[in-house]
Amino acid sequence: MLLHLDLFNIINDTCDHVAGDELLRQLGDMLQKKVRQHDALARLGGDQFGGLMEHCSLAQVRRVANELGDVNRQVILRLRGGARTA
Repeated sequence: MLLHLDLFNIINDTCDHVAGDELLRQLGDMLQKKVRQHDALARLGGDQFGGLMEHCSLAQVRRVANELGDVNRQVILRLRGGARTA
């Protein structure tokens, strides 16, 4: 699966790369908690993460993808509200 991080480039460009790196670290930690221990989740570059899930039905992958999207939306809402991401 592929996850695109909304607003990452805006944070990176308007704050600085240190803020963008911190956002990615915190978001990565949050995303990792949503997948199984033996699944793989990695930053592919820029504002994209990819996930590999073995022995999963399409329904399971969709459920996890939706959960990861929810985490992304929560981070966006926090950023728009001025709250910290963790």
